[in-house]
Amino acid sequence: MSYFRETRCLENSIIDYLTTSFNADWSDVDVVKTFKEVYSNTLTVPIVCVRVINDTNRRRELGANTLWVEYDVMIDIFARSDSQRLDLADYVKDKLKDGCTYYTYSHASGDKETLETTAAGDVFMLRINTNGRVELYTDDLDPKDRYRHSMSITFRVSLS
Repeated sequence: MSYFRETRCLENSIIDYLTTSFNADWSDVDVVKTFKEVYSNTLTVPIVCVRVINDTNRRRELGANTLWVEYDVMIDIFARSDSQRLDLADYVKDKLKDGCTYYTYSHASGDKETLETTAAGDVFMLRINTNGRVELYTDDLDPKDRYRHSMSITFRVSLS
């Protein structure tokens, strides 16, 4: 049995999709899943941070044990300029509105470093909850936060 459950697979699927998209259309945009990676000294802006922050569950029908799950995903963009911040936000929105492939992930047999992926369905964007500039007013502002943008998007997974 894989230790990778649906929430982690959704997060990884979105990260992989955005990484592939940025590699094809932009240069030097890193897509990560933690703020620890964002604020490390190894990465420079632009950076896109993707993480699942919440899921909402409700029964599909009365008496059933199956759930209808919606995932809230937070996407933070750290840019070099205000213009790049807006361009990256529009790019992410345009890419995710069309959905992407949902993959299941597992470790290769006997190899904890290599991940195997299997297409298992689709990821659909339901709505954009928030989408705007992050204003941080502090004297000790990290330079990476100067042109920051935050988006909250709700997704649903449709398994094949």
